[in-house]
Amino acid sequence: NQTDIGELYSGFVSNPMERSEASKIALHGVAGYTWNPKAYDPDADWKAAIREVMPGAPEAFETFCAHNSDLGPNGHGYRRKESVAFAPVADAFLKSLREERKADPSPVRSEMVKIGAAPAAIRKGSANPLLMDEIGPWLDAFEKLGAAGTSAVDALVALDSGDLQASWSRLSAAHTALDELAEIDRTRNRNPHQPGIRTATLVVNPLVRETVETVGSRLISKLSAR
Repeated sequence: NQTDIGELYSGFVSNPMERSEASKIALHGVAGYTWNPKAYDPDADWKAAIREVMPGAPEAFETFCAHNSDLGPNGHGYRRKESVAFAPVADAFLKSLREERKADPSPVRSEMVKIGAAPAAIRKGSANPLLMDEIGPWLDAFEKLGAAGTSAVDALVALDSGDLQASWSRLSAAHTALDELAEIDRTRNRNPHQPGIRTATLVVNPLVRETVETVGSRLISKLSAR
């Protein structure tokens, strides 16, 4: 995002994705940058784009966009940072989990609840059915990931408190949500170039899966020791 190159170029070319409505967030940034590179503020422009594209549910849409900015593995190898504000919280949580230290899980659980609730709020607030058609599968996947994450954290809390039955129940709910997420990935968006539905791949998805795996392993150990 160099802001001092205006004198070096006579024009810019943008190559948005095939989903025209969802591309408007990126195109908003291109327009802001090319209009006045020296004054361009990518963070402010990104938030403005979200408000313009989803005025009926900007907070929920920002949650969705913040955790879905990376493209995932692709042919050209271009990747983006993702979950930037949440990443330090996720890192601290996973560090305590790996070191078997009790830590306050509420910041992680709060974000998981936001993730799980965002898709319904977006659908309710949207006045753009074309956009909903384009991102619908990713909204479905995002909702399942939030449900899995919430249940996984609850399973960990129950395990730490000694309530093995509640931990097992919440862990089972997390596995069910992850199975549903896998089914969405398997059956939706059969694009031959980049098939499937992947959501929150860099930070949230790995956190949820590691939490589920760790809680499951510890729970089995405790049940076996009875």
